[in-house]
Amino acid sequence: MKSHLIAMLTAVLAAGSIASGTLKVQVGQTSPTFSMPSLVDPLRRVALKEFADSAKYAANAKFGKPVLLAFWNTTCVPCRAEFPRLQKWLAKRSDVKFIPWLIEDAEPSAAIQWLQSIGMTETGVIDKYAAKSAQFVVCENKFCNVPALVAISPDQKIRLAKSGYEPDQPLEAILDQVLPLVATPAPAAAPGAPVKTGP
Repeated sequence: MKSHLIAMLTAVLAAGSIASGTLKVQVGQTSPTFSMPSLVDPLRRVALKEFADSAKYAANAKFGKPVLLAFWNTTCVPCRAEFPRLQKWLAKRSDVKFIPWLIEDAEPSAAIQWLQSIGMTETGVIDKYAAKSAQFVVCENKFCNVPALVAISPDQKIRLAKSGYEPDQPLEAILDQVLPLVATPAPAAAPGAPVKTGP
């Protein structure tokens, strides 16, 4: 089973599915910055530089955390299948900042209800007129290709640029590969405690 999963993941990566041509951003480039209104509270902004910033990371390699952007709208049928899988994966990855990104001139309460109806707990941000979204995904007349996922590492580099949803694709394995879990350092020994140096 494991070898089958590895073979499938290798095929997906080789086919370039994680760097789809239908996105404006490409793997390896520096992510566009953003400061977007919260879906719950439009007066509060959510900014990329809180979590991923090339300059801050260069000064301190311990800065920030990976960011996963999930672009959606309330008419997106595949989103209803993809988002619960993301939620389940994120339950094991508290190190990742997940930002659902709504591209729609929707009533916030209706959008929040939509998310809650499929068990989502994170509400994310809203871009009513696709002004900033168009830097990440392909948009035409304010209609954008969704669902789309963009993963950004703390150094502000794009690690995943994927559009569309395929139920049989090993989504969780792809996310684990592009955003590997950083091991937590072991706690320092208490002063005066014996230090084990041999087997």
